Amino acid sequence: MQDAGHGGTDPGANGIKEKKYSLEAALYVNMRLNEHGITSGLSRSMDVTLDPGPRTKKVRDSKSPFEISHHFNAGGGSGAEFIHSIFSNGKFEKILAEEFEKAG
Repeated sequence: MQDAGHGGTDPGANGIKEKKYSLEAALYVNMRLNEHGITSGLSRSMDVTLDPGPRTKKVRDSKSPFEISHHFNAGGGSGAEFIHSIFSNGKFEKILAEEFEKAG
């Protein structure tokens, strides 16, 4: 499940850009996963407000074995924050971090 953070009346940390970029990222990742035969879904496919309760229910009801929540945070500093996981065994994050490291 691809969760495009924010949306609708919730613009996110960077104003209108975060909700726009998170939706674009979710749509792209969903498309690429589907191209590779990996079934995915979307919490939202357009700029709509999705409050935390309904968002969580939609993700849980999807029965997807994974959920990627797309955000573009405005935390400042240097580097990147790219994984925050609540339900995970850590394997996916480790592989992803290694691939980012290889890519430079």
